[in-house]
Amino acid sequence: MKVKYFPLYISLLGLISVSKAQNRRINREISVETLSNSEWKFKKDAILTHVTKRNIGPAATSGRITAIAVPHKNLYNKPDRNTVYIGAASGGIWKSENGGLSWKPIFDKMDVQSIGALAINPQNPDEIWAGTGEGNPRNSHNSGKGIYRSLDGGKTWKCMGLEATRNIHRIVINPNNPKQLFVAAFGSIWGSHPERGVYRSNDGGENWERVLFNNNSTGCAELIMDPQNPQKLYAALYDFERKPWTFRSGGSGSGLHVTYDGGNTWKRLSSDNGLPKGELGRIGLAIPKSNTKRVYAIIEANKSGFYRSNDGGEHWQFVTDHENAGNRPFYYHEIYAHPEIEDRVYSIWSQVSYSRDAGEHWDILANWGTIHPDHQAFLIHPEDPDYIINGNDGGIAISYDGGKTWRFAENIPVGQFYHIDVDNQVPYNVYGGLQDNGSWIGPAFHWKNGPIKNHEWQEVLFGDGFDVAPIPNKPGEGYAMWQGGNVYHYNVNTHQNEPIKPQHPEGKHLRFNWNAGMSVDPHNPNGLYFGSQYLHYSTDNGKSWKIISPDLTTNDSSKLHQAKSGGLTVDATGAENYCSIISIGVAGKVKDIIWIGTDDGNIQRTTNGGKDWELVSKNIKGLPANAWIPYLWVSADGSECWAVANNYRQNDWKSYLFVSTDGGKNWKNTTENDNIQFEGIHQEMGYVRCVLPSPNDKNLVFLGSDRGLWVSFNRGQKWHKWTQGFPSVPVSDLKINNQFQDLIVGTFGRGVWVFDDIRPLYKLCHPISDFKIPLEIEHTSKGYLANFMSNSGQHYQTADLFGAPNKNTDVRIHMFIDSHLISPKNKIKLVGEIYDSNNQRIRKHHFAFDTAGYHVVNWRMIRDGVRFPSHGNTQKDSTLPAGMKVAPGTYKIVIRNEGDTLKFNTMVACDVVNSNQTEWDNNAYQEKLKYDSILNVSISKAYWAFESLKTAQENLKTIQNLHFNTDGIKKETLEEAKPLLKEIEALKLQFMLPEGYRYYEESTVRLNDVLHDAHGLLHQTSTVTENGKVAILNAQRASSKLCDEIDLFMNKKCNPFIEKLASYPSEIRWVKPINK
Repeated sequence: MKVKYFPLYISLLGLISVSKAQNRRINREISVETLSNSEWKFKKDAILTHVTKRNIGPAATSGRITAIAVPHKNLYNKPDRNTVYIGAASGGIWKSENGGLSWKPIFDKMDVQSIGALAINPQNPDEIWAGTGEGNPRNSHNSGKGIYRSLDGGKTWKCMGLEATRNIHRIVINPNNPKQLFVAAFGSIWGSHPERGVYRSNDGGENWERVLFNNNSTGCAELIMDPQNPQKLYAALYDFERKPWTFRSGGSGSGLHVTYDGGNTWKRLSSDNGLPKGELGRIGLAIPKSNTKRVYAIIEANKSGFYRSNDGGEHWQFVTDHENAGNRPFYYHEIYAHPEIEDRVYSIWSQVSYSRDAGEHWDILANWGTIHPDHQAFLIHPEDPDYIINGNDGGIAISYDGGKTWRFAENIPVGQFYHIDVDNQVPYNVYGGLQDNGSWIGPAFHWKNGPIKNHEWQEVLFGDGFDVAPIPNKPGEGYAMWQGGNVYHYNVNTHQNEPIKPQHPEGKHLRFNWNAGMSVDPHNPNGLYFGSQYLHYSTDNGKSWKIISPDLTTNDSSKLHQAKSGGLTVDATGAENYCSIISIGVAGKVKDIIWIGTDDGNIQRTTNGGKDWELVSKNIKGLPANAWIPYLWVSADGSECWAVANNYRQNDWKSYLFVSTDGGKNWKNTTENDNIQFEGIHQEMGYVRCVLPSPNDKNLVFLGSDRGLWVSFNRGQKWHKWTQGFPSVPVSDLKINNQFQDLIVGTFGRGVWVFDDIRPLYKLCHPISDFKIPLEIEHTSKGYLANFMSNSGQHYQTADLFGAPNKNTDVRIHMFIDSHLISPKNKIKLVGEIYDSNNQRIRKHHFAFDTAGYHVVNWRMIRDGVRFPSHGNTQKDSTLPAGMKVAPGTYKIVIRNEGDTLKFNTMVACDVVNSNQTEWDNNAYQEKLKYDSILNVSISKAYWAFESLKTAQENLKTIQNLHFNTDGIKKETLEEAKPLLKEIEALKLQFMLPEGYRYYEESTVRLNDVLHDAHGLLHQTSTVTENGKVAILNAQRASSKLCDEIDLFMNKKCNPFIEKLASYPSEIRWVKPINK
């Protein structure tokens, strides 16, 4: 196009011209020095914040819900059916504001996530109380740390005391005087201590007094208030104690108590009142609001049964011991009365049952196949009794018709993983076993547009899920197990599950832990180690086994009577199996070096494949007797071992993590109190659950505890809590995917988390290498070229669906801008440039930050594109649109400042790799580049032609508004400008619809349509197709034709008109110039 632009239009070209990039280096000496403590902490916090963390679920199966609360009324004193709070056993508090359709966590900033009780101030729905530590004493129980209060609907929380109670099962608020609260403190389930019973506060939780107590092994398992008389309460004390190898339900401390004066005095009811004779166990209680003289109780005793009182608890009568009334009292034993129908009562246990005749007969309301079994919480909405919310080991179920039908909330990812693993596929998968929710496989990310959805997770085995181990180089095959050593070989390709549980060749009894130890042999992909009291080994995927050790446990006969577990009600499920192997570590590079850990405190090591064993735990100073050894990390050469010990099952809550670097001869405890830091002060770590030294930097070590994720940058000399974007949830397992350098975190309460690309952390291990420069690129991640397809399943992500964020596979550029050297008045303006292997700049990007500090920007692995014709205005030095994807290779990134301030730049190399979905064809790529260049010429010509029309139109409109000294010239000018403006509109219409029109309002094909069609056929195909070539040729023709038409218009009509104006005699003056 040969347009003779008048200087008025040429000025526009000058505004958007781009000069060549100049590589400017900072002209001052750069000094190397160690960062100060405050500088290092700032950088540490910034890096921990900017590492991307993705909770990938699953939510198809949720986790144990232990508490539910709803406000009776909202702030406007209207019934509130929308607001719901739930508490998870180890996953914090979640809130819904739309009746359970969507949920959000609201307790993540607190340092404990186990919830046992929730209550809402009846007079103020924004005042929420939360008791921590669950009140059902299962072997997978989670403990807490006091009672918390929120005054703003859960936005902020404050601990209000009672930290030593460990577990709070109920909070009851006086509706007439909300400053008076009562707390049922269950206490530790693992040992005796005095901080248990019933506590009362008369000043809104500022002060507490214990008002009911029996002995150090008796806590309060139920506490209810008379709906008509807040000073009358019933308390069920429960004498209970659990050991790792047994538990006792019931004892002399158990009993039913009643107070008539708000807890000042209590009366213990007995068999004289009609209760069972002898020792009692756990008691569940309920009062119907419609008749407070009616009181229900389900009582564990030598003869357990359902009881009823018709005179306010003074006298009781046995009603039934029908099996549908409940079972396993230590685990459930809770009943709930219908608020309007006094004869209707509900019982939650393995199933949900109800009685319509005051307990005489019981029917199943929710059976094993309706919703998940093992029910822990139950709420009947006080304003709508048909609205029922049920909390169980699988999550939340909601009914709107009194329990006839149920809806499962599949967007609450509070699953409790015992173990996790990863494979080496791309994308790689995450494997893991969930408490009471089976064994699962799910993608860490996917080559799809949109989030990771629930249906992408595959269950491979039901029951309680534990270790799930993929077989190397056999996608779709692996091992999974449920409790008691029931291990299976699964194959998702053939839809097969085959049991392979080891058998003793002489028929001897094998002791498998509830969570047995298992490890794939790194030297034989078909090899598998499995633990009972012996170490078993299979070379053929479990088809045959041999025992390669003697009994490696203490074999303490006094702790081998699990069949008698339970106390008043025998409960021998295998959960208390003891003296067994629970962890196995195999050296990855040196064959025959194996370490094992047991549930009774032994760590044993062999260097010859099991022929000889050495008890190395005897060398550990400070290791408690009979402590669990649930986790061993062993180095590739077998000489180094990090051993986790936890002893909370014997009421010892200290942190124990030992490391040996000489084959177990000498050990060091890395978690002594002065090693644990959080925000510079000592922080309670809780007991340790797992450990993972980084394979790429020996100084970097990750630790999972009952109180969150911790990281050390100096091999355990100091531990730092990772709170940035991650809750203080129990962390039970850790893995690193070496290809992507992702940290995979298996939590016991919030599902699986993926921390994408942890390589920025390596710099924190070596702070002396940091430079005092204005801007430094700390790290660049690898970029992955991949083809993304549409997501499977439902296209639109509605509020009731869980969707996990997908991995960002762009090149992520982590950079640090020093606040001491740069003090911009406003924003920090930067320019980023990408150069290929020929040192040709292929991308220039402008960006800005409001502050100095740590920032992350993405390069989407694209080249500079060209601008299409557009009604919008282009800003000076703005970034060009995206062009073609780049080819795999190494690229140079240069980031420099923009403007006249201190000149500096920094550069680093980054890698872009092919995802291997298809083989990379460089010849095809080069051909695409050639045609892209051809097409870009046509697009650019059209862009500039359209810009010339816009400028001409703008200035012609300006001329129309000018005032001339001569009226005749003014009239002539206006008359000549009108047809020119009309023709400009007609020419613009050949490009695209007028501004403000929507695409569907007119179907004529215009130039922009032709250009975009050609662009799509080139950029969205792997090769240049014949169809694409035709489209590019059509684009060339259409662009040239229209540009020639504009050329003719500008040269024959528009420019002569401007020249005519310029030729007027000097005595003709304009009030204001043409140029705006």
